[in-house]
Amino acid sequence: MKLRHSAQTDIGRSREVNQDAYGVGDPLPNGIQLFVVCDGMGGHLAGEVASQTAVQTMLATFPNVVQTDIPKALTTSIVSANQAVFDRGRGNMGTTSVALLVFKNVAFLANVGDSRAYLIRNNSMRQITVDHSFVEEQVRAGLMTREQASQSKIKNIITRAVGHQREVQVDVFREPVQVGDRFLISSDGLHGFVDEATILRTINTLPFDQIVPKLIDLANGVGGYDNITALLVEVDELDELEANDPLLETLLNQPLNTPARSADPITEEFELPAGPTGTKPMAVVGMHDDETLQHVPLTASGRLTPAMAEAHARPVASAPRAAAKAEGGGLSGWGILGSLVVLAALLGILYFFKLPPMSLLFPDTTTTPGQNVVAVPSLMPTTQPTTTLAPMTTGPLATATTGITPTLQQPTPTP
Repeated sequence: MKLRHSAQTDIGRSREVNQDAYGVGDPLPNGIQLFVVCDGMGGHLAGEVASQTAVQTMLATFPNVVQTDIPKALTTSIVSANQAVFDRGRGNMGTTSVALLVFKNVAFLANVGDSRAYLIRNNSMRQITVDHSFVEEQVRAGLMTREQASQSKIKNIITRAVGHQREVQVDVFREPVQVGDRFLISSDGLHGFVDEATILRTINTLPFDQIVPKLIDLANGVGGYDNITALLVEVDELDELEANDPLLETLLNQPLNTPARSADPITEEFELPAGPTGTKPMAVVGMHDDETLQHVPLTASGRLTPAMAEAHARPVASAPRAAAKAEGGGLSGWGILGSLVVLAALLGILYFFKLPPMSLLFPDTTTTPGQNVVAVPSLMPTTQPTTTLAPMTTGPLATATTGITPTLQQPTPTP
């Protein structure tokens, strides 16, 4: 089988670090080649570590586990990546993952999270993987339309992530391939902001080596609000197989852990910290602004209700997106404590030197000889100490000294 590929990742226009990663494995002796895209999450740099760790682990693990059970080999490589990411982050970081390989004219794909794989064939495009997201569950349950899901402010809530917990469930898909088939695997920085009809039109109209750079430009052109990764694989030639190839029969009939699909094909005519081990999975909010992982508690049945999702959702990037960067504006507890300390110190200085407004609240009632005494009502108890200023000395360098002498005011008899 002859394949060619093109891949690119981009930081976008709103991120300080690229938490996406992709990898292309070396072709194995049997012709298998693994393609992987991961989209990390979990705070500054943690998401980058998670995605790179997952990609490296999958590429290193897969050649050692692949035999004839391709679905199991794919699953094992992602499970290994899950363990590696969890060991590094202990539930404080995670990543989506989508993988593709083609063997004996059959494509196998696996995913965790909302990074996607599409098949482009005969001027139409179909999403093969199924997102592990809250809005996808709503669509499949008939509670939300695709259009509503694409506009939802909670579309960044995902229900599975590699490395978030000790165990992960992997979905595997299988597709017989034809000459000319193209597979696009991407992070949501692309398919979350560029409609699928535009993606399809770009793939169908541009030379192969210009497609991926153009897709990156399109995502940046609408704002570049997230990291962007696209990996395109094209089938140029098929393997010559015997009519009754036993291995092919095995590949085509192996059981898969595959959910029912609800996505319809897109054609050119259309325009679009961790829970305890053993507990039920917790929903993970997809990171869009280098935030830390947010854990959304589920109901007793392990489900996430719309009200719960709305209550825990962060705003997802949507035009104009100016507000998306205005995060971190609030004060933390330490910031508030520091402000109170500074305020107390300032009030102490004003009180010590009798500067306004403290001089009005606590007036100085002492006088010097020869001065007329003007009665000023005291706002302080009559037993409070007052301060006296020592005479200023003069000399080559005149200095002022302040003496503090506690005195007790005598009560003034009333007529």
